[in-house]
Amino acid sequence: MKRSFYFTLIVPFGLIMVLSSSIPAQTFPEKPISLILPFHAGGTPDIVGRALVEAVKKHLPKPVAVVNRPGGAGTIGISELYVSGGLP
Repeated sequence: MKRSFYFTLIVPFGLIMVLSSSIPAQTFPEKPISLILPFHAGGTPDIVGRALVEAVKKHLPKPVAVVNRPGGAGTIGISELYVSGGLP
């Protein structure tokens, strides 16, 4: 019984690993990145967001931009994520 249990576990995982290694990797990211901040420009979240963008710039091949969308207690910024396709 132990032998068949291990066999049914190892064989499917082994096949998945072999088949997934042949799938070509996609390049990330495919388009420029936008950091959406639901706050006004010039405040503490804006300063931290811009510092984060500067730190990440050298590690990513695409440009990163800060987009401020203040108002509505953050709902405008969150809705911008839905419009841009950032959230499902």
